[in-house]
Amino acid sequence: ARRLDFIWQKPSPGGDLISDLAVHPWSLVPDPAAVTVEHVEQRDEALMVGFTWQTATDRDAPRQGSILLQSGGAFRGMRVDGTVLQFEFTAGALHVLQLERPWHDLPGSGPGPGGRTGLLQVQNPLRQHLLALLNGRPIVDMQGALVCQRFLESARRAQ
Repeated sequence: ARRLDFIWQKPSPGGDLISDLAVHPWSLVPDPAAVTVEHVEQRDEALMVGFTWQTATDRDAPRQGSILLQSGGAFRGMRVDGTVLQFEFTAGALHVLQLERPWHDLPGSGPGPGGRTGLLQVQNPLRQHLLALLNGRPIVDMQGALVCQRFLESARRAQ
């Protein structure tokens, strides 16, 4: 992908948006070690985190992305270049749905009416992670956890 955008909302207000929400979309960013937080912007009940990342093949043209962390909604999804995806947790499983709705309509209103195509259904990711921990084979190793923590700290400093 050349561009990644995320919307991660939580239904209730309060709490800390970076600590409560940022780790989730961050775990979906490829090669998080190559990411630089460019800015953090406060918006009412939301934070917009802008970032860039580079791979070895695109040093002259960094890839761009954003993470919108918001209270007062229940939409969780991402845009990979032009494809809009929604993450829905129902019946003990994670469903990844492709939406026909424009990306700019989603932050305030959620997915709403419109076409949705199921792309993927997987067993509850938290359950998978806990089982992996109990079996001594964690899904996220210590290095991955440290990279996520560095991202949260850089976003906090930029705030």
